Amino acid sequence: MNIFSSVKWYGAVVACALAAGAVNAVAQENDEGPFVDGVFVAKEKIPPGHVEPTTALTPPDDALEPLLSDENNNTNEVIFLVDYKSAAVAKAAIPFAAAKGISDRYETALFKGIQNKESDALRFFNNPQRARYVIENERLDDQSRIYLTENDPQEILHRYLVLRYPSIGAAQAAVKSLSQQPGVLYAGINRTLAFSSFAAPPNDPYFPINTSATNAAQYQWGMHSMNFPSAWTKTTGHGYVGIADSGIASPTPADLAANFRAHLSFYVSQAIPTYEMHGTHVSGIIAATGNNSVGVVGGCPTCSIVMGNVNTTNATLTDSNFGAGVNAMVWRGMQVINASWGWQSNCAAYPVICSAVQFATRRDALLVAAAGNYVNTTPNFPASYPDVLSVGGIQINTPTNPYSWVSWYYGPAIEGTQVTVGSSYAGISGVVAPARSIVSTIKVNSINTYYHYRFGDVLNDGLGHLIDESIINGVGAGNGYGSGSGTSMAAPHVSALAGILRSINPRLSKDSIKSIIRASGDMASLPTSQFGYGRPNARTAVDSTIAQTPNRLTPLFSFYSSGRSDYFYTTVPQMAAAATWGQILPNNGGTATANRYVPTGNLGISGYTQFPDPWTTGDTPRAQVWVFSTEENPKSASVPLAPLYRLSWKCGMASSSPPAICSSNPYHVDFTYTADPAGVAAFQSVGYMLDGIEGYIYPQTFTQPLGTVRLMRKYNPSRDDHAIFPESELSNMIAQGYTVNSGSDWLGYVYPNTNGSVPAIQ
Repeated sequence: MNIFSSVKWYGAVVACALAAGAVNAVAQENDEGPFVDGVFVAKEKIPPGHVEPTTALTPPDDALEPLLSDENNNTNEVIFLVDYKSAAVAKAAIPFAAAKGISDRYETALFKGIQNKESDALRFFNNPQRARYVIENERLDDQSRIYLTENDPQEILHRYLVLRYPSIGAAQAAVKSLSQQPGVLYAGINRTLAFSSFAAPPNDPYFPINTSATNAAQYQWGMHSMNFPSAWTKTTGHGYVGIADSGIASPTPADLAANFRAHLSFYVSQAIPTYEMHGTHVSGIIAATGNNSVGVVGGCPTCSIVMGNVNTTNATLTDSNFGAGVNAMVWRGMQVINASWGWQSNCAAYPVICSAVQFATRRDALLVAAAGNYVNTTPNFPASYPDVLSVGGIQINTPTNPYSWVSWYYGPAIEGTQVTVGSSYAGISGVVAPARSIVSTIKVNSINTYYHYRFGDVLNDGLGHLIDESIINGVGAGNGYGSGSGTSMAAPHVSALAGILRSINPRLSKDSIKSIIRASGDMASLPTSQFGYGRPNARTAVDSTIAQTPNRLTPLFSFYSSGRSDYFYTTVPQMAAAATWGQILPNNGGTATANRYVPTGNLGISGYTQFPDPWTTGDTPRAQVWVFSTEENPKSASVPLAPLYRLSWKCGMASSSPPAICSSNPYHVDFTYTADPAGVAAFQSVGYMLDGIEGYIYPQTFTQPLGTVRLMRKYNPSRDDHAIFPESELSNMIAQGYTVNSGSDWLGYVYPNTNGSVPAIQ
C-alpha cells in the first residue's frame, strides 16, 4: 500500500552514560624476557621502544565486581598521579621498597604495594581493593622511559594509577585524603562519560540498586549481577527471541508492548491460557522496554520477542504442546529460543520435544533451557540435551549486594512443607544466572499456588505466606510487577544476553555464541558440574562478539517471491532460511513452493555460502548492501546510527483501501522498511505490523560518508510492494515498476556490496 505523499523522516538520537572499563590485573614476569623477533630476549637486552604486553592475573579470592556509578557520573574508582621525584611520597607510602631493595619506579612500587596488600601502601591509599595502570597493554619498559622527559604526555600517562574501592563513598573519602598528601599531583574520581547507545542507568523504577532493600526482589539485582548496564553502553540489541512458554497477559503489559510481536506468535489452542503470568514474567526479564519510566528493563530491551504459547485452558503441559511451540519458534526465524521448563527425563520419554530441539539445532537457533528447581545433580531435559545451553540458578548473599552469589536454595522444609526447592546442577557445559527473588512484569493480581516459589503480584496467599517480595513499604501489590523464583527466571537472563550477541553478529553460529557466553563466566577457568562456567558477564560477552565482527557490518540478505509478489530483506540467517521455505510470517496460506523467497542480487558473501537448512543448496546467500549491527556511529560518537525497521502487511489485514492485487493473488504479502519511529507509526496507522529491527544505517541528516550510497525505497503499485536497494540499482528497479515514492524515496546511507567482502570504513 502506498500510503504516504509527503512524510519527513528523522533519525532518532538516544544518549547514554558509559561506565568505565573493566579492570586488568598485575603483570606476571617472565624469566626469559619478552619474545622479540623470533627469540626470547633477556630483560637487560630489551631494545629501546619495545612495548611489553601485560598478562592478566586475577587472584581467585579477590575477583572484582562491575564498576559502580551514580547519577552524578561518580564511580568507585580513583585516578591517582604521583610526583615520582617526591621523597615525601617515597618515605610515607613505600618504606617497604627501600627495605626490600626494590628499585622500581614509584608508581610501580605503589602498584605492587597495593596488589601485595602491603600495610603501609594500603594505609596511605585508604585501603583500596585493587590497583591498575591507566596504560596497561601498551606499557613501555623502563629503559624506553629513560628517553621521555618528565612532562612528556606518554610519561605522565604511564604514571597514572586507577584504584578500586568497595563503594563510591569510599572512593570519595580516598580522594579527600590523598589530595592532602605531599607529592600527590592529582587524585580524583574516575567519572563516567557520555556515549551513544542507551541511557544508562535507565530510569525504570525497579532498576537502580536499592541500597536500603530488605529483599533482593525490591530491585533488578539480576541485571546488575550479570553486568548488563555496561553491555548496554555498547548496544541494547535487536535480536529475535522466541519464548516457548504460557502466553503473555492480555492486555499486553505496557513494558512489553513495544517489543512483543503478537502477530508472529503461536498458540497451541485458541482458548485463553490460564497460566500466562509465567510467560509474562519470563518475557519481561528478556525484553521489557528500557528507559520508559515504567517498571523494569529487560536484558535485551530492544529485542523483538515472539511467544510460542504451549498452554491449553487447563494449563496442561505436554510433550506435543512444547514440541509444537519450539517448532513454531524455529519456523518464525527466531535466533534464540527460551525454554523455562523441563523434566528429569530424556528423548525416549519426550520424542516430540527432542525432534523439535533437533530441528532448532539444524536451523542454528540457540535453545536456552532451565536446569530445574529440585536440587538434582543433573539438569532437566531439554537442558541436558547436548545442543542446549543449560542454565542453573543463583541468589545473592545480601539484598543490597547484587554481585556476590551462591547457588539458589530454599532448603528441604519451607514453612511446613517438605519440598526441597533450589537450583539443579547446570552441568559441566552450562552456566548459572539470577534465579531467586526476581522482579519482572506479571499478570496483575496473579499468584502461583506453589508458594515456595514466591511467584505472583499479591502480598500473600491468604495463609500468611509472603508472595510478592518486590513490595516496598506495603506498596506494589497488584501493580503488574511481581517477584518470582526458579531457574525459569535464570534462563531468560541468558536468553536476553544471547539475543544481544546474535544481533551483533547474526552469522556467528549458535555454538560460537554459546562459547562466548561460557567464556565470559566467572568460573570459565575451572567449570564444575554444579555451576558450569559460572555467571556470565554481559559486557565481556558483548566485547568478545564485537571483536569477532569486522567494522560491525553485516550483510542485508535480499530475496524476491514471485508467489507473494514481494521483496524481502533480513540480516538474520534463520529468517532467511524460513523465507526460502516459504514459511516466513506473515503467511497467507498456499503451498511453500508458491510462497518461497529466492535470493536475489548480483553478489554473494565471501566465506558464507549457505543459510542454515535452506530449501535447496541453490539458495546461495546474496546481499546488495551492508548495514551496521549496533547503534554506534564510527564517524561520530554524538550521532547514533538509525535503526532499519521491518514492517509487514498481508492481504486480509486491516486496510482503508485494499490493493487490487489481493483479488488476483490472495497470498500477497508486503514487507516494508523505514529508518525512523515516525515512519513506523505512519505505516502502522494503515495496518502494517512491526516485525523488528534489521540493523542500523547512517541517518539521512548525516554527511554522506566516503564509500557509501543512498539506500533507496520505492513502491511498485501493480505489485503493491515496497523495495529497498542501493542507488546504483535504481534504473533496474524502475524497469521492474518500482517508480513511486512512499514518503521519502531514500532512507539513509549504506555500504554497497561490491565484492562480497566486508567493506572498509574510509
